[in-house]
Formats: sequence, structure tokens, C-alpha cells
Amino acid sequence: MFARWRQENYFKYGRQHFALDALDTYAAVVDAPTRLVPNPARKKLARRLARARLGLVEAQAAYGVAAAGNQEAQRPTMRGL
Repeated sequence: MFARWRQENYFKYGRQHFALDALDTYAAVVDAPTRLVPNPARKKLARRLARARLGLVEAQAAYGVAAAGNQEAQRPTMRGL
């Protein structure tokens, strides 16, 4: 007899906190397996990576300009930089 009250109290609690009555059907909707879902965290990281790569290209260009204008171009080392 006491187990019945325990079950009823649990279902009352479940209705209030877990929305047990909100599930109106057990039907499943098939999702498109080829659909791409963007990840916002990866989008931010991709943006940061693109900025870093742009900075690298700019640094390489500045290094090349400095290397081309090196007055010690006849030497095997680039101590002038």
C-alpha cells in the first residue's frame, strides 16, 4: 500500500519538474544525414586562424623586403637583419 503512494508522489514530482505529460507522441522525425550544422566555436577559431595566417604572410613579406635590401647580400649569412 505504501509503494503506491510513493509512485504517485514520484509521478506528481515528475510532472512538475520533468514535464512528463509534455511528450505527446513517440514518433521520430528522420533528419537529413547530409545536412551540415555549423559549430560556432569552430567558426570563431577559423576566424582567428585566418587572421593569424594573414599576419604570417605579412611578416614573411616584410622579411623578404628586408632580405632583398640587405647590404650584406654578398655574404652567406644575413647578419644585417
